[in-house]
Amino acid sequence: MRAEHVTRLLVEMNSEVVCDFVDENPVSMIEENSSFLLNASAVIATELPEASLMTLASLLWAKSIPLFIGRAYGMVGYWRNVLPEVSIIESRPDFSKENFRLSDPFPEMVAFANQFDLDSVKHPHIVNTEKQEAPRRWVDGAGVECVPKAHSHVPCFVIL
Repeated sequence: MRAEHVTRLLVEMNSEVVCDFVDENPVSMIEENSSFLLNASAVIATELPEASLMTLASLLWAKSIPLFIGRAYGMVGYWRNVLPEVSIIESRPDFSKENFRLSDPFPEMVAFANQFDLDSVKHPHIVNTEKQEAPRRWVDGAGVECVPKAHSHVPCFVIL
């Protein structure tokens, strides 16, 4: 029943996913009919004993089929990816990120931000206004017309 529900949720998140579930005891299925899983492009397993996971992992590893293992302990859990090869994509590519209009705010936002005295402690609830003010202080202090693009400028900007 749980597998059916998870399958329905996976398909709901991405309609191009083709999923199937088996409503059997997974431990006995791994021991008796593990070749059934060799047609899968990926396998998700949860709450299985370690011996069954080791058997399943070695079977799928030999066929280069990814195995994703999850286990929950209340609000804490873990997730393991069992893959013969993992490609890591550079998480910090060398291109400028969107600035969300911090370096070129619209006039109404500037007027709104300027109506507050950000140096006083009277307005602790205007955090977003402080975010709007930081690029202006950067331009005034550094004499630079934009948000820092070089990595060496980032620490100075963060201090603001």
